[in-house]
Amino acid sequence: SVLVFEVIKTGGSDGQDISNTKNGPTIISTGNLGNVLQESINIAKSVVKVMLRKKQLVFPPQVVINLQEFLSSEYHLHVPAGAISKDGPSAGAAIALALLSVALKKPVEPTICMTGELTLRGKILPIGGIKEKLLGARIYGMHKVLVPLANRSDLVEALTDDVAPFANGQDRSELDLVKQKMHLQVCYVDTIHDVVRHAWPDFSDASSPSSNTWTLPDNNSHRAKL
Repeated sequence: SVLVFEVIKTGGSDGQDISNTKNGPTIISTGNLGNVLQESINIAKSVVKVMLRKKQLVFPPQVVINLQEFLSSEYHLHVPAGAISKDGPSAGAAIALALLSVALKKPVEPTICMTGELTLRGKILPIGGIKEKLLGARIYGMHKVLVPLANRSDLVEALTDDVAPFANGQDRSELDLVKQKMHLQVCYVDTIHDVVRHAWPDFSDASSPSSNTWTLPDNNSHRAKL
């Protein structure tokens, strides 16, 4: 199945109170979420704050970011179908993109979805159930799916029993196969910067192009899908 993460701004400083900029933004979460999923929200918040503070993204001219407004605001993150309990770390990438969406006031394309555990260093870790997630994306009408690079072998095994032709891995021919079989454009992501690049191609990465990792130091609806 596909989880939809809805985020709306419910309160802001409006020049009244900037005392929360150190620990903010405040995020209220609902939707019958488990402890691991709550941790993913906190990790995503920290990663997004550092990305914006360290100016690790180069925005197109029409995007203006008010960092103080974002840090001192209150947001409500909700995952629909509240009667169903939800948990696990695989929503980290989607949550981070949803928070970036509200911070930048830039919506996420409704036909893109993603999966992957997010670390504080911005890495996207592998998850389980790739075959089921791809099937859910297909049923839900998604067009593009972002999958952790470390799940490449799982993707190949989900598509065919004959894995020998994909042993090399340099040509990424399995991506053509999944497009042929499931009519999905699958893109590999290794860091949160890869997620941003695929979600918003007009953005660029302020870090070194050759770097695959980065280390962290110390009322419109914005949605991202898992």
